[in-house]
Amino acid sequence: MRDDRIKVFLFAEANFFAEVAVDAFEDSCVSLGNSLIDGKVESFLIGGHSVSAVLDRIDDWYCVFYDNYHCAGNESDMLVFSDGVNTLSSANWQTKIHSIRCKIEVPS
Repeated sequence: MRDDRIKVFLFAEANFFAEVAVDAFEDSCVSLGNSLIDGKVESFLIGGHSVSAVLDRIDDWYCVFYDNYHCAGNESDMLVFSDGVNTLSSANWQTKIHSIRCKIEVPS
């Protein structure tokens, strides 16, 4: 495993079925264009394939999800998470995710 990459598991259903895994390299935009999951993401897990694996993480990675393919925009165009969520419908973001940018938070 590389220190500059984290695996993000994207699911087309809120209950973690129909998955696609992407490698997110630090501070690089990952466009989901031409992906089977583009516009269908309803839940995700960052850094682990299961909820327990995500909860056991001790790193400082977080990911920003965007409603466009260029990882650009203001706060209304993005959603920030350090772990996974069960359903994006609670944030009114179901089917909106089109790109991802993940970073390691530098301790101050």
